[in-house]
Amino acid sequence: MTTIVGIKQDGFNTRFLMLVAPLAAMIYPFLLQGYSLGVRLITSGGAHAGVLPWLMAAVFLIAAFAVPGVALVFAIRLSMIATATAAVLQARRAALLAVATPVIFTFVGVVLYMLGYPDFDKWVLAAFWAAVLTAVISKGNDTAVAAPSRSASISFHLRKAHMAAAVIVVLFLLMHIGNQLAGLAGPDLHTVVMKALRHVYRSTFVEPVLVGLFLFLVVSGFYLFLRATAKPSDRFQTFQIASGVYLALFVLSHMNAVFIFARTYLRVDTGWAFATGAPVGLLKDPWNIRLVPLYVLAVFFVLSHFASGMRVVMLKRGMNMNQANRLMIAGTALGGVVAVLIVLGMCGLRL
Repeated sequence: MTTIVGIKQDGFNTRFLMLVAPLAAMIYPFLLQGYSLGVRLITSGGAHAGVLPWLMAAVFLIAAFAVPGVALVFAIRLSMIATATAAVLQARRAALLAVATPVIFTFVGVVLYMLGYPDFDKWVLAAFWAAVLTAVISKGNDTAVAAPSRSASISFHLRKAHMAAAVIVVLFLLMHIGNQLAGLAGPDLHTVVMKALRHVYRSTFVEPVLVGLFLFLVVSGFYLFLRATAKPSDRFQTFQIASGVYLALFVLSHMNAVFIFARTYLRVDTGWAFATGAPVGLLKDPWNIRLVPLYVLAVFFVLSHFASGMRVVMLKRGMNMNQANRLMIAGTALGGVVAVLIVLGMCGLRL
């Protein structure tokens, strides 16, 4: 028997908890494909398309957005298991990884596009999650694994360095987010702001430092992820870990898209047209639609991960837990609003 928040789970239910997130991640590309089919029916039917294709597109897109949410819910459930077995530990990490499904799908798609196999991305992703499921199922669920030692000083110093690097990077990200918000006024204003900011973050000194800081956050975050997931955590801590996983993979995917795909492979500027999939746009193209969940969650997790980190700092400085939790929730809600506004602007909304 394993106890999850005071609820007894038998072997079957525990195994079910382990498999849901990878299974949801496996069908993610096909949900986006269902959305694109709905759009194609709307386009081909014109004024006579009826309501059904619109409903189909909406349902499939909502379902695609729900995949990371489902993965997060099950990651929280698995993370609250007090005594984890090898199978639970593997499933916990798999669920956290599944939160980043939009990033993984986009990264795989870009790489396969450059290799000349653009239509194989959903099958490669399905094979990847099938391998993850196999790894979860093959682990034993009888013996608890030992939690890492709390006395390791390297984790303490690495967390401090991670937080310090994050504060510097957030300053850049706030400029970048402000630049994206300018898109609500149109691509012209976005381009003006972008060119002004590029004098700073693309300078010969600043750009390598930023890249180095991002890579340090990825590497240090991976180490902290392994230690944090080896022991139980509450829903706030698990959310912080999940947002960190998403951002770490997004950094690698985004660097690949900018430095290799755009600058080296396509030799194009990474401005408004590149980001919004011009001239087709984000919503009508079967490939570009994957960028909508990718962008929404990236902005959302940037702001909410920072809010999560500030919650930890505030608690260590003696703030009441309820107050710290409320401030984190407020920061997370703000992140959601900003993320939606940015992507609406990228999809054509103008204020």
